[in-house]
Amino acid sequence: MPVTYPPPEHPYPGKYMTYRDAARDNLLIVMKCGGCNRIVYFLASDLAQIVGNNHYAHVPPFACSRCQTREYVMMATHRPRSEDLGHLVIRRPGPPVIRWHNTTLGVPGA
Repeated sequence: MPVTYPPPEHPYPGKYMTYRDAARDNLLIVMKCGGCNRIVYFLASDLAQIVGNNHYAHVPPFACSRCQTREYVMMATHRPRSEDLGHLVIRRPGPPVIRWHNTTLGVPGA
């Protein structure tokens, strides 16, 4: 089922929750794929840096990495509880990958 604009239920009365709002409230973003039943947790602040602050929290920022489709992806927010500490696995961005290339000494642009 494709994502609708505006969302069917309103997280905040009169406005839609963005990643900026979720990061301010220290929420986790839950991405669940109905196709392969994969559930992934993200920090809202991480997604805000990658996708942008004004991206709506109910809209999938990317497709499921296992199914390669957005069609079955559902987004939700989750307030971490004390029993989540030390047990809940959160997906975080890693360090940037450095790509090396060969060039000839003394040849500009090669």
